[in-house]
Amino acid sequence: MRDHPKEREGISDGGPGQPWGVLAVDPEKKIFREVRSLAESMDGWTFLGGVPDWTEAVVAAREGAPVAIFVNLDANPDEAMAVAAEISDSSPQSVLLGVSKGGTEDHLIRGVRSGFRDFLAFPFDSEEAIAALSRIERVKDARRLGQVITLFSPKGGSGLTTLTVNLGILLAREQNKKVALIDMDLEFGDISFFLNLSPSATLAELAERDDLPIRTALHEALIPHASGVEVLAAPKEIQQAEKVTAENIGPIIREMREMFDFVLINTGNNLSPANLKTLDLSGTILLVTLPHLAAVAHAKRTLNVFTTLGYEKKIRLIVNRYNPAEDDMSPEEIGKTVGIPVLKSLPSDYHAVIHAINRGLSLWECAPRSPVTRAMFNLAETLCGGETAPSRRKPGKKGLFRLWRQTPEKLFSRMSRKGDLTPGGGKTPCELPS
Repeated sequence: MRDHPKEREGISDGGPGQPWGVLAVDPEKKIFREVRSLAESMDGWTFLGGVPDWTEAVVAAREGAPVAIFVNLDANPDEAMAVAAEISDSSPQSVLLGVSKGGTEDHLIRGVRSGFRDFLAFPFDSEEAIAALSRIERVKDARRLGQVITLFSPKGGSGLTTLTVNLGILLAREQNKKVALIDMDLEFGDISFFLNLSPSATLAELAERDDLPIRTALHEALIPHASGVEVLAAPKEIQQAEKVTAENIGPIIREMREMFDFVLINTGNNLSPANLKTLDLSGTILLVTLPHLAAVAHAKRTLNVFTTLGYEKKIRLIVNRYNPAEDDMSPEEIGKTVGIPVLKSLPSDYHAVIHAINRGLSLWECAPRSPVTRAMFNLAETLCGGETAPSRRKPGKKGLFRLWRQTPEKLFSRMSRKGDLTPGGGKTPCELPS
């Protein structure tokens, strides 16, 4: 036992130079002593305390910022799973470890879905317990959760799907990010249609897969696209939408933010319980409006609701299809009316967008010189912190903007030869509108 834990410079969740904290959650108080002894036996760890109340555990995890949280699963398995899910949502940097005298396979699967990352038999085997914390030491510094960005608009027809798809592709191809798209427009989502994909499994099937660990099920459901993004498609039938609930979408998003740099979610204009859970788990909400008075009024009302729900710090306003020659309201006026400044205004280019949609292609492929493509590229840069990531392309290729210096004929001749414009082998290059 040591009096002063060894400091870990620069890697503590509690701040530079602080030891890593361990919390124990157990209404029966059976695991407190062993968890304390474990933490005190290892350099760089410190015992923050034991919490005997399920409700207080969520608050203690958020305020104490522990790196590891041990939870007694035997006290009440259902409560333990529910609290674990809440902690995973509110304190995603904490690693949850389940403790049980003899957990069943069902408990293990449910535990993984609730956010547990490891399980220990009780009483502890000292070597296994030390190994569990050592595994956290090895992976914690490298474990960085991806950004969950949800796109929402209170009005249908605002271009959410177009924005979600093209922003995702630009993040993948031009920002060198690992990107997933989730179509939470459960009744009428068409991200797979926009990308010319035919999903064999959708969110509806994934939501019912309780026989597999969530990551295994995700690998079966995610559809890879030639651009590099992976897609979790909306249900094929309207009546299947009810299968996706707030309870089963949470574990899916929590797992995906560990698998990807960016998870972009299109919710449509639906504030269902499942979509509210999605908004809860999002680090950024892109509130998309059109530059029309009615749409702006709806955006203002939505902002008021989101503020009531506690989302105000993560909302960013996007104005889509802006045409300064025709629209009466400027982005600055729209921002003042809604109540928050506009992060980005995207110009209107109907012909480029409709050509891309009709051919199942992205704007990057179909209209790289369009102002709306350039604006989306700038938005992707903004979401990445303002800097373009190192490119995966070979030296000498300059990314998206190299295409702007070429004529449409040379551009599409080159892209056709490379096969970039023939996903699935059935598409022909689209022509830039004059």
